[in-house]
Amino acid sequence: MHFDEFKLERWLSTHSGKYNFAGVNPPPLKLSELVEKIDTEMLLTYSSTNGSQELRQEICGLYTNRSPNQVIVTTGTAEANYLITNALIDPGDELILITPTYLQVLGVTKAIGGIVKISPLIEDECFKPNLEEINELCSSKTKAIFVTNPNNPTGGTISEHEIRAICEIAEDHDAYVIFDEVIRGLELDGNVSVSPTDIYEKGISTASISKLGLLGLRIGWATADETLVKRCWSIKDYTTLSHSGLSEYLATIALQEKNLKWMRERARGIFKRNLPIFRDWVRSCGSELSCVIPTAGGSAFPKYSLEVDSHAFCERVLKESGILLSPGDYFGSAKHFRFRYGGHDVQTLTTVMQQLTPYIHGLK
Repeated sequence: MHFDEFKLERWLSTHSGKYNFAGVNPPPLKLSELVEKIDTEMLLTYSSTNGSQELRQEICGLYTNRSPNQVIVTTGTAEANYLITNALIDPGDELILITPTYLQVLGVTKAIGGIVKISPLIEDECFKPNLEEINELCSSKTKAIFVTNPNNPTGGTISEHEIRAICEIAEDHDAYVIFDEVIRGLELDGNVSVSPTDIYEKGISTASISKLGLLGLRIGWATADETLVKRCWSIKDYTTLSHSGLSEYLATIALQEKNLKWMRERARGIFKRNLPIFRDWVRSCGSELSCVIPTAGGSAFPKYSLEVDSHAFCERVLKESGILLSPGDYFGSAKHFRFRYGGHDVQTLTTVMQQLTPYIHGLK
């Protein structure tokens, strides 16, 4: 397998600034906010490579009719997507990828020898999926349709009707539907999006606790039919093996109903506080900046009118102002940037937007 450079992750790993507005998540939680004390007699030993029974049971509570045997715990959503793609895709198989999105699956599928067909969301229709195009792209070689919902980087959500329609298209071609649902549960209106695992036999969900403010624990998962989960497990024995026992312990606590509710409400509160400020700034920039206002998560995906590619734009902003953004090209969309509006206090958000404004207007 030969992997192309993962440009987004390399950008984030090799660039830093005074202000980090490149991501998605709310401000990270402190350990003391999650637990008052830890059992210091806990043995720091290996656990099962598919995740502890207790943690997988808590994950089942996020879906309907899931059992622990239909869940595998992973090192973040990234490993979950890697395992699922490897378990499903063979050389020559086709995967339909809905963009803009986190482009990990693109690189993994190409490395396997699979074929990726791109279907862009319709930005002028609030990033609505192009169901007609998705259907036309499907063929006898289509193994899966991959969707990020709620979307990273746009913060958009697709409706239950559209989710069901995608599942129906997949069913017509005996294909899987994979949803990266790392932002699921952070919808601003509090209505958690429907998961394909709950409505379609070949529905798959990948997710993690990272976007709740628990980035450093690196605990994610995939849930699918038991046969596919076993295939993922057999691959995982060649990747990360077991996870940090301490991280699994804390993740199990985090996913308990009262704690999950509190963390979701905390994140939504920050997003809802900051979003009107961000929206007013976009409007103040006039025709030179536009943005579909997010409905979930802590990031937005503004589009600028300057005749400069997104990498060069973000490089200049970082070099001259110390503001780290994520280039839109790294998500499959030119002349955009990912903006973490929901990860800072109001003063920092306002300061950064004021400093960004001259660049939007073509600072010479």
